Amino acid sequence: ESLVSEFKHILNNGIAQKIFFRDPVFTLDVKRTEDLCKEILRENIRFKWWCETRADLLPESTVKLMAEAGCVGINIGVETGDEELRLNRLKSNVDNQCIQQTCSYLHDCGIDASLLMMIGWPGETRLSLFKTAELIISCHPRSVGLVFPTAYFGTSFREDMEAQGLLLIDEFPTDGFHPQIKSPTMTFAEMREGKFLVESVINTVCSDEKYFNTTQALDNLKSWVNQDNK
Repeated sequence: ESLVSEFKHILNNGIAQKIFFRDPVFTLDVKRTEDLCKEILRENIRFKWWCETRADLLPESTVKLMAEAGCVGINIGVETGDEELRLNRLKSNVDNQCIQQTCSYLHDCGIDASLLMMIGWPGETRLSLFKTAELIISCHPRSVGLVFPTAYFGTSFREDMEAQGLLLIDEFPTDGFHPQIKSPTMTFAEMREGKFLVESVINTVCSDEKYFNTTQALDNLKSWVNQDNK
C-alpha cells in the first residue's frame, strides 16, 4: 500500500512518468511482487515500469500479471553464456533452458528482456565467449549490458580473487569497462578483443543499425575462437 501511495504521488505531481526499480532481485518474493501488481491494477494506476531480477524468479503466471500491471521491461542477470562455467564456478543454478524459456515468456507478454552479462571470469575461454554470443542470439533481447567483472571491497568474490592471486592490485577500476581479474586461460588483450567481437554480435541482434548481419558477426567470432585451437 505504501508503494502504491508513492506511485500516485510521483505520477500525480509530474515527478516522473516511468519508474525503474533498482533492485537486482525484484521478484525474489514472488507473492509480494504479485500482490503489488494486483494493488496497481485494483487502484487502476497506469504507468510503465522496468525492473531487475533472475531468470529463475519469473514464473510464467507472475510475468503475465506484471505485464498487466504495466511492466514493459526486465533486466535479467545472466553473467555468462557458458552454462558449465555459470553452474559450476559461479554457482548460479540457472541453466540456459531456464534463461531461454523466461525470455520466451517475456516476449509473449510484450515485455522487453535485457541481459546483464560479463566477460573475463577466471576459467573463461574464447569458446566461452562464443557460447555467450549463441545464448544472446537465442534469447532475442532488446539490449545486453556487457562489462568486465569487478571485485568490490567486502565481497567474497574479492577475497577469492586475492587468495588466488588473480586480482590486478595496481589499478582498481570499478566501472566494469577495464579487465581487473587475471585468468590462466585468457590474457587481458584477449578479453578486450573477445568483448569487441561479442559486442559486434549484440549490435546485429539488438540495434536497428545493422553494421553486418548476425551470421557474419558470429562467423568472425568463431574464426577468432578457432585461432586459439591451432
